[in-house]
Amino acid sequence: MTAYHKPPVIFLNKKAKESNCEEAESIQITCPLDIAVPVHLQSKEEFSFESVLKVTPSESQPVAESIFESVETLSTPSHALQLASFANMYANCTQNAIMPSILLDSMLDQHSSDNEILFHSGDNHFNTTSELDDTVPLNESVKKVIVQRGHVFNDMMNYFLDANFDPRLNQLQVELVSERGENAGSVFRDVVSVFWETFYIKHTVGSDIKIPTTVHIMRREHWEAVAKVLICGYEQEGYLPIQLSQVFLQRCIDGKDVQDEQLLNTFLSSLPTMDKEIFEMALNDFHSVDEEDLCDAYSSYEARIMPTKDNIRKLVKDISRHQIVQKPSFVTECWSPLLQYYLRSLLPNTGLEEVYRDLHVTNKKVLNLLQLPDDISKAEKLTLDGLRQYIKSCNKYKLTVFLRFCTGSDLIIGKQIQVRLTPSMSAFTLRPIAHTCGCVLELSTSYENFLLREHFDNILDSKMLRMDII
Repeated sequence: MTAYHKPPVIFLNKKAKESNCEEAESIQITCPLDIAVPVHLQSKEEFSFESVLKVTPSESQPVAESIFESVETLSTPSHALQLASFANMYANCTQNAIMPSILLDSMLDQHSSDNEILFHSGDNHFNTTSELDDTVPLNESVKKVIVQRGHVFNDMMNYFLDANFDPRLNQLQVELVSERGENAGSVFRDVVSVFWETFYIKHTVGSDIKIPTTVHIMRREHWEAVAKVLICGYEQEGYLPIQLSQVFLQRCIDGKDVQDEQLLNTFLSSLPTMDKEIFEMALNDFHSVDEEDLCDAYSSYEARIMPTKDNIRKLVKDISRHQIVQKPSFVTECWSPLLQYYLRSLLPNTGLEEVYRDLHVTNKKVLNLLQLPDDISKAEKLTLDGLRQYIKSCNKYKLTVFLRFCTGSDLIIGKQIQVRLTPSMSAFTLRPIAHTCGCVLELSTSYENFLLREHFDNILDSKMLRMDII
């Protein structure tokens, strides 16, 4: 892997650009990027644009010239000098003329007039010996984590607990042990889906809506690691764990208080079906609910006041606030700084509500994701009709597993599913095949409606989707 040695400073003199360097006869600036100065220039205190172009490889000349032209459009000497230093170093230290624009943007964003330092004497030469061990790989921003199927949650947690990972500067690349999936996006989507599925089971309470619950084994650094997974998933693939209470997550992001009615609706949605029916009945028609059932459900939430027709709504609102705001307050405290800094700027102007709505999985949305071939035979039409009927009949859980089988994600993250029809297969080899890297689903024309349903059910009910095809 290519690496560059980092010099401490670089010199430019007045002759480099008269228009932008009027303030000093010679200026020394700190190099803002980890890029090498060529050996034949390391002993020189000053050099001009013209001298650099003379020693620039022919294939790098267009890059160097384009950078020098950019200097003329900059209004401040320090801007010009930083850009010129970048050009001088880059054009002479690389054998290929590739200049990642992100490096240039990063340099200009970090510009400060403090980078201008007064002239230093000829004793200041680059100390190449002391800098030889300070190397920076080209893909330093990509962080790799190796996880094992069945241990995804623990492996991801262990990585984020130990790694120095900045979601804005770094990108996560995931590799699954003993599996053949190689596409970073599809493997990452699959791992993130499994991570949150496990998180819901281990560290949340609730039915349709999940609320984080604090346990003694989860310290501050553990919750911060979970928040980094959340940020990383949304930034890289647009994945947000929408089973988490929207009210809770919104409070983590903006810190604002929540209306009682919102808390009440969220609390009711988090209840088991039986308790939800009892509370709704008590709120709508108190005398119709069985008193013993109400007391049993009510006492599960540490309530100490006997409910009556007059106080039931207030009591349930108090329980809602306790369950959604007060109990997970430590999680909110751990997540808020990270989500406010990293996630808030990534969300659309309409906020979380739009994100939750777009990611929500429905049968109609999955059908709309299908990209079907046009000119098809009668046998192919029967196969496609069978696929559509199967998707229509799926319950919510099976629908998310089908989506994950095809795209790697159990949410609607904008990935279209391209359906390819393949020739007839033998009974031994006949099966649906999905390529999550390109979100491709292959179906044989040998399929009939009921056989297709049977094969999909066998795959989706296995609860263990492995990546066996590159």
